[in-house]
Amino acid sequence: MKNMRLSILAALVLLGMALFLGSIQAEARDFPDRNIDLIVPYNPGGTTDTVARLIAKRLSEEFGVRINVINKSGAGGEIGSLELMKAKADGYTMGILGIADNIVIDGIKDSIKLKDLDLLGQFISVNFSLHKKPDSNFKNMDEIISYAKENPGRITVAESGVAVRLFALMWAEQAGIKITTVSFGSGGDSAAALLGGHVEMAALTPSYIPNLLQGGALTVAISGDYKWPQYPAELYLHDIGYNLGAMSSTPTIALPVGVPTEVRQKYLDALAEMGADQEFKALLEEAGYPWQYMSGTEYAEKFREAVELALQTIRKNIEFFR
Repeated sequence: MKNMRLSILAALVLLGMALFLGSIQAEARDFPDRNIDLIVPYNPGGTTDTVARLIAKRLSEEFGVRINVINKSGAGGEIGSLELMKAKADGYTMGILGIADNIVIDGIKDSIKLKDLDLLGQFISVNFSLHKKPDSNFKNMDEIISYAKENPGRITVAESGVAVRLFALMWAEQAGIKITTVSFGSGGDSAAALLGGHVEMAALTPSYIPNLLQGGALTVAISGDYKWPQYPAELYLHDIGYNLGAMSSTPTIALPVGVPTEVRQKYLDALAEMGADQEFKALLEEAGYPWQYMSGTEYAEKFREAVELALQTIRKNIEFFR
């Protein structure tokens, strides 16, 4: 009798598991059958939020459901990233992250690590750039580096967040110099400080270059893989021997870890369709965002290199991020 009861119990357990797995598979096949929430860990209006809304509109056409953009800002992207990490892994919650911020969070905190998120890919890459003030005594990057080597910490660099701070520190480390970063509330504030002569240099994104040039400042370096056709090759750090990986301010599409394989593949297929859409590409480029679509294995390999390089710099300069 006891053996019979155990056999019945085992059969019921197996039946329950089969029904559970069957329901998961059915849900995956039907995905999506309701609206999807897209978490942006920043306030409305910035680059990540703007790109997220363009992606949401196009992705909703692929999936045939509404994509609701939800801004969960705070702690340099940590709050929204945590909400994404803790979301149910059913595909109905996705995120678009400012990945450079998440690399820094990984390097200095235990609350969330990059392995806790499933990073799928990107559509654009926003480079970082270095600029010198209008009345600078330095003609070019070589003169700045020569001075900085003889005067450690005397070169001041304006920045407006951990992502551009990380870029500036990675550049300084590979140049063999020590700099002093000066934090401002926004890129606009950093640009104003540079044009006002309050700092020697500023770390920004290339979108500020036209205004800086008009104010007399000069660009001395640009990071990332995307080549702006209007700027000479000698400005690109990668081309002159620096290895900053894919260091850029890249809005990255992400899911919670553990989304069913079939659902995850539907996301990758949708991103591939969007990546081949010339109208979508033109839409992003007309909005001022350099197109650089990557997903899957290609993205994972490139991202891994960038993370390893960045984390090395963070660990060596941990006091700059506390």
